[in-house]
Amino acid sequence: MLVLLLGPGRQIVLAPVRLFDGGAIQRGIELVLAFLLVLVPSMLMGGTLPALTRVVVHRLSGLAGSLGLLYGLNTLGAAGGVFTAGFFLFERLGVTRSAFAAAGVQIAVGLTAIGLARGERGPRSEPAAPAAETTAAVEAGPRVRQACLLAATAGGMAMLGYEVLWTRLLSLFMRSFSYSFSLMLSLFLVGLCLGAIALAVLSERIRSPVNWLASLQLLIGLWVAASVLWLPDRLGRIPATSFTEFLVDAALRAAWIVLPPTILSGMALPLAARGFAAGLGRLGTDVGRVYAFNTIGAIAGALGAGLVLLPLFGVSTSFVLLAALNASAGAAVLAISRRGAFQFAAAALSALACLIPLARGSAPFERAFLEASPGSRSLGQVLFYEEGVTDTVAIVRREYGFFDPQAKSLITNGIAMTATVKPVWRYMSAEGHLPVLFNGGARNALAVGVGTGITLNALVSHPQLESIVAVELSEGVVAGLEYFDHENGGSHHDPRVQLVRDDGRHWMELNDTSFDVITLEPPPPIVAGSVHLYSLDFYELCNRRLAPGGVVAQWLPLHA
Repeated sequence: MLVLLLGPGRQIVLAPVRLFDGGAIQRGIELVLAFLLVLVPSMLMGGTLPALTRVVVHRLSGLAGSLGLLYGLNTLGAAGGVFTAGFFLFERLGVTRSAFAAAGVQIAVGLTAIGLARGERGPRSEPAAPAAETTAAVEAGPRVRQACLLAATAGGMAMLGYEVLWTRLLSLFMRSFSYSFSLMLSLFLVGLCLGAIALAVLSERIRSPVNWLASLQLLIGLWVAASVLWLPDRLGRIPATSFTEFLVDAALRAAWIVLPPTILSGMALPLAARGFAAGLGRLGTDVGRVYAFNTIGAIAGALGAGLVLLPLFGVSTSFVLLAALNASAGAAVLAISRRGAFQFAAAALSALACLIPLARGSAPFERAFLEASPGSRSLGQVLFYEEGVTDTVAIVRREYGFFDPQAKSLITNGIAMTATVKPVWRYMSAEGHLPVLFNGGARNALAVGVGTGITLNALVSHPQLESIVAVELSEGVVAGLEYFDHENGGSHHDPRVQLVRDDGRHWMELNDTSFDVITLEPPPPIVAGSVHLYSLDFYELCNRRLAPGGVVAQWLPLHA
């Protein structure tokens, strides 16, 4: 699989995409290809936990404890993998060799398991079910099983939705550094691990898995809804004197936000499997079905939070809606499994209580976003604010001094990317003028990263350029261009300009057009996701896209 994604194999995989010039068809083909590439390994990975459960569990009443332990150890390994790759392997081995190293470990684990299994004589025989097992199987009637599947699906949907929202929100004090996502995801997985292991310890004391499952969903929803009230006050900048101190402080802050709901969620999945299982004979199938429904919910939650909830409602309302989903799932579990009317009424009221933070609105989060940016004390009027699919963007007036009393700053995810202060204005203009002046015969240009549009305006000012392609990933940055019309002259409206919403490197990979001028103005390399615009592979790509005599100009942020 790695051969298909790296080196010459990458070009073969991308060949069908190049047949179409943008649009929905091209996006659809990319999505199908991505799905097919990860389908086989992810399917095999998804089958490991049900298979292990089938081997390890010998009593139905012990399913929650055994599955909790397996799930906890599996998630602990995942957390270790995320942390090791994010903080050590990528830096020391690079992405390619790290991927092959991980594949090597996976193969070694598989071969070891095969070697250990060779001593087994075949499938274990089914012991006669004791009375307690029969009672448990009877309790897992159709309605209880439906309730458990509902909880697994809704729980997975909400938790992956939270992860997307936490990633966006915690970037305000964790910054959008390359390490931030690894740190947040490690904490997320550690929480699931702790919850699963806690369930393994408590499993013998649990008499009604369904009641516990409903209570966990309610508690997750109430915690997340309540956190909306106090989260904005914990999103300020971290005054660290070293990067290690910064990471430790960021981890401690994030732990208070992420760990409580993830611990509860880590307890919920094994309980859902315990409530759904009908007997030892079909244990692997039942656990696999619960795991599959949980994963389907997780996929829907991640896509829904990132592509629908965030752009439509913003981060605070999205948290509240997902919290209400959790609490409503708890109430529905009690209703479907026909628990007591009092229990259901209390659960329904809890679900409604999750909506109370809506009355506070999104203003506290908007204020926290602005206050988290560098130099927040000098920020003035907010001209533009948008929470989009890729980032949260704000344009604000900022006091830079006597010579720039009305300068504006472009802030994305709490980081001041650029501003219209005079020295910055000059370098952005030079970014467009210099490569055209060096290549007097230039007829077309590519600008990767639009920002304020000042560099684009410099390109537009040269009448010999017949066509200019401007590629910008952030929808919010594109929407905010009009607020810099005084500085950029409305250059994005020039008929020669083709404004493309895409990742710059991705667009260049898929388009074979040669350019006389290429200007590059990406975020600093320390910002997550931008380092691939500073790599040798990318510069080789730029060289392939240059026409004979072409010129590349790039802003190099030596301070970051």
